[in-house]
Amino acid sequence: MNPTPTLTSELLWIAVPGGLTNSNGAQLAVLRVLVVPRLQGSSLASEGLATWPPPGLATATLAVEFGPDAQHPAPPVLVAPPHVQAQPGLWEAFFGPDTPLQPARQPAAPASVTVADTGAQAAAINATFSAAAATKITADPASHAALDQVVREQLRAKWSDDTPPLAAAPIGPAPAAAPVDFHRAISLLREHPAVLRALGLIIELRLPVAQLPANLAVGVVRVRWPDAPAAPALPAIISPWTRYELSLAGQSFWPAATPSISAGLVKLTDDDPAKQQRWEVVTVDVDAGAQRLRAAAQTLAPADAAPAEARPLTEQPRPAALPALRTAGLQLVRRGRQQDFDARQQTAAANGPRPSMSTAELTADDLVLGYRIDINRGGEWRSLHARAATYRAGGLTVTTEQPFEEGHLKAQAAVRGPDGTLRTDEVVARWNGWSLAVPPPLAAGASQLPPTRRAGALPFDFDFDFSVKNGSLPRLQFTEAYQMRARIADIAGGGLDLLDPAAARYATARVIYRRYEPVASPELRLPDGVPLTGLGPGEAVDLLVIRSDPAGDQPSQAAAFLAQNPAYKPTASRVLLPPAVALGLAQQHPGAQLGADAATLAALRQAAAPNGADGSLFASNLALPDPAGEGIAAFSRPAPGAAAQEPLLHGWSGAWPTLTAGQLTLLEAPGAAATVAWVGEQLTVALPAAEQLTLELSTFLRGDFLDHFAIKEQLPSESEATVLLGRHPLVTPAHAVRLVHAVRRPCQRPAGTLVAAREPGQPFALLRPSPLGVHGKSTTKLEITAAWTEYSDETTRSVVAAPVQAVVIGPYDTALGEPLRHELGDTRHRLVSYTLTAVSRFRQFFQANEADEAFLVKTTLPAVSVPSSARPQPPVVRSTRPAFHWEQESPATAGSPQTIRRRQSRLRVELERPWFQTGEGERLAVVIGPSNPPDPAAQPFLTQVGGDPIWDTPLPEQWPTPQAFAATAGAPAQVATDAGAATVVAVPYEAWFHDDCWYADIALPAVAAASYCPFVQLAVARYQPDSLTQLELSAIVRTEPVPLLPDRTLTVTQPEAETVEVLLEGLGPVGPQPNRVDLIVEQCALPPEVAASATELTWLAAASPEVPSWVLQGTVSGPLGTRLRAALPPAAPGSALRVRVREVERINPPAGAAAQPGTEAELTERMVFMDIVQLPLK
Repeated sequence: MNPTPTLTSELLWIAVPGGLTNSNGAQLAVLRVLVVPRLQGSSLASEGLATWPPPGLATATLAVEFGPDAQHPAPPVLVAPPHVQAQPGLWEAFFGPDTPLQPARQPAAPASVTVADTGAQAAAINATFSAAAATKITADPASHAALDQVVREQLRAKWSDDTPPLAAAPIGPAPAAAPVDFHRAISLLREHPAVLRALGLIIELRLPVAQLPANLAVGVVRVRWPDAPAAPALPAIISPWTRYELSLAGQSFWPAATPSISAGLVKLTDDDPAKQQRWEVVTVDVDAGAQRLRAAAQTLAPADAAPAEARPLTEQPRPAALPALRTAGLQLVRRGRQQDFDARQQTAAANGPRPSMSTAELTADDLVLGYRIDINRGGEWRSLHARAATYRAGGLTVTTEQPFEEGHLKAQAAVRGPDGTLRTDEVVARWNGWSLAVPPPLAAGASQLPPTRRAGALPFDFDFDFSVKNGSLPRLQFTEAYQMRARIADIAGGGLDLLDPAAARYATARVIYRRYEPVASPELRLPDGVPLTGLGPGEAVDLLVIRSDPAGDQPSQAAAFLAQNPAYKPTASRVLLPPAVALGLAQQHPGAQLGADAATLAALRQAAAPNGADGSLFASNLALPDPAGEGIAAFSRPAPGAAAQEPLLHGWSGAWPTLTAGQLTLLEAPGAAATVAWVGEQLTVALPAAEQLTLELSTFLRGDFLDHFAIKEQLPSESEATVLLGRHPLVTPAHAVRLVHAVRRPCQRPAGTLVAAREPGQPFALLRPSPLGVHGKSTTKLEITAAWTEYSDETTRSVVAAPVQAVVIGPYDTALGEPLRHELGDTRHRLVSYTLTAVSRFRQFFQANEADEAFLVKTTLPAVSVPSSARPQPPVVRSTRPAFHWEQESPATAGSPQTIRRRQSRLRVELERPWFQTGEGERLAVVIGPSNPPDPAAQPFLTQVGGDPIWDTPLPEQWPTPQAFAATAGAPAQVATDAGAATVVAVPYEAWFHDDCWYADIALPAVAAASYCPFVQLAVARYQPDSLTQLELSAIVRTEPVPLLPDRTLTVTQPEAETVEVLLEGLGPVGPQPNRVDLIVEQCALPPEVAASATELTWLAAASPEVPSWVLQGTVSGPLGTRLRAALPPAAPGSALRVRVREVERINPPAGAAAQPGTEAELTERMVFMDIVQLPLK
């Protein structure tokens, strides 16, 4: 490691070769010397620099030493006197006795710089733009799908990286200004060689070429002052060596070439054409373009997360669009510039602290002050840095040799971010049509403020004025071809002249300058007097609304609606203004130059008015109508499936830049069709109720302006007409304007039917519309609610307005496409009434305080049977027994016959709770066969009937058919058994609840009529007729065989008051003995106020007078079906008569049977019928 040197005051004399010139026929080599003070004292006076130049310098003899290298100098060339242009008194004006002086320090190594990869980003931007531009599209939106696909592919492939560009880091706050001492002031003034020359810090020597050492075309050179005053009169003069190249034939004497600099020029082209060129000209704004493309890719990613078919209509992805790119003028880009900064830092670190600069050898890279950029247009090179400059210090105007000079731009500029990191990009120079050495005249207030003060923290009063040299700048215009080159401005203020033939090297390739900015759509504004707050609900600048209520209780059209609802204002019109662009961009179009006529100046003031109250022509963002726009293209976006129409074109009225605004107006259509038409300067849209229209407003191009745009280079010929019609998204993007005729409630009530469908085990039902019509244009949502009666074992309750589903309705839907889903929570059957509520699509366009009910229409559909989706559980049978049903016909008049019927041909099945496990309509089914005889495989599941063997009676059919059941049964149906082994017939019966049990009465009149007291073994099952196929029937349960008693009809008449006749009819056994009927007459003495029907006791012997009872008066017996007649005893006061009719079966004991205790009747008779009739008949 090198030891830190001891620093002493010194004056560096840096030799800078400045070319060859001719004077009086002699060829002279120009050599300039930059004097750089590096002082260690406390004041300029103590260092001998209270004034400069020192006495004797103007007449001194200087020694110019040449050599092949620093170790082998040739004899010096003596030059006297040097050319010193010091202006008297100027040094003292800058550096008075109080000038602060800090000891000079060793120069620090440059900080590392992070460089954004501008060249690669520009290539990616151009590739993306070119791929999109080359896609063929027409004015029909359907053809834009290909462009959408290309844009998506480009964004995903090139711009989906989340890493932001390095150059996008924000500029950090300016660091606190440190006090400027003498050394810092000299450093700042070095940017102005004319001032250094006037201060005497640049010395110019002119050496006759004949005096130069022979054969030293390449070598080193330095300048010394052999007779310089010694310290302390003057610091020591240190002269480093400068490497040079001398070519007499090429009229060249410049610092030695490096890989990046050659004879005063930056090598913008490589000497080997086969190598990849590191310099290029880019015309697109790379930073803004890359940032916008990345943002577009990020917004595209969430939209592509799911396939389109998996998303609802309202979430379908919007067409992808490239963001608008910007033209950035001509940008000189150095590819791989990061390597330049890194190499510069490594070189500085390798050199380290030098003991003395006297041994240093400087090259062209070390002597660069900046670059001077030239532009070639039409074969003429022009400088972008020529300016008239006036410098002032301390009341003195700095004297310069020429009234004009050339400025420069810094080649290694970087910006420090808030994190302390220095950042830059690969753009070395950018020209947008104005000078690179003079601020633009349209900067805010530039022409109205005094000259900019540069005093700040400087220890002296210093300011300057710059202005562009008249006629020096080329014009930047679209469609023109341009070249760029960069001349070196060295630290001594020298460099190649603009017209030097030696400068005709290393120019970039020709670039045709074209526009990237699209032509914006017309600007929409509210009419005068309509503030933004005056818009109605839901309205916006680009959303126009009219309102009506044709389906209301009091139907109203748009005009009547406004009259009936004064809270709503007529605001359905907009002003259409030409799209505006910056003045600079507008003037880059050939043929769009501004004149000085009064109309043009008035237009400029009007354009500036929004920015400055006085309409100053020097407003910072002055804008004018885009000269590329010819007029408005109005395209009505077609409905799905409809054919696209040609856009309506309407040119701006007036001459640019004074164009007349148009107007967009929304009206109610008189008929059923929407219309769009231009009427003068007004674009009129008429819409029927509930109609909406999206109007894409864009700007169509002037016919001869297409060549001005960058897209022209890749645009297919088929797409040129699209551009000229204003329908190309990359050149003339459209602004979608919604126009709405809002209605308060849907124009049509929903109508149709629903059909429920379920799969086995599903706790929900799918409701398929069959069909279900809606008015999509006025309905945004269909809300479905349900109502039904919920049956359960314990209770029955009503369910009202249960939510089912809310369906979003598209504006072009006429029916529901997908089935509705009704979540029921179980598999039970229900009979459901569905209510459809259509919600207005336009609620947001009406006042929020209006009742929501005003925006609904409702329809209740016919009840829908939702089938059970699970097989029922088998019933639990407690018992089965004969059941009776009594019917009595009272006589119409006294003495008329009285008929009593006992319906005995039924069985009562007692069932365990719970019931209604499958929901409403659950039945107990008697299972029989579908045919007689049934299939043997089905017989184990069927109800059977058998005759009683103890009676002589016809045998019944073993397998009952549906005809055997009474009308109290439901409709029989063929169903499958739970195992699917057989098909059976279910005869359903309703169950009824009593005394904590469920019962079902099974009537079999045909079976009872066919045989006397047959035995019936029921096969029963829980049955839900409203079930999915093959799930109607539970597992089958068999009861015990139970006798089925026959029906009986008893007729009682009183032919006379003293007699009574009875006839008991019905099926009885033929043998062994027929049934006997007993007619028993009984009489009862009734105490006062005791009814005969309240007395139940019958005495078998003599009656007790204390107990009211019936006493036998006589008995008449006969076979079943025989009319029996008996005489009646005289009616005693306070007594009542009745007849008791009894039927008994007579059962003979088996032969040889042992005697049993009890009476004979108890053992051989069984009563099968008994009834009592009070007399006389009433």
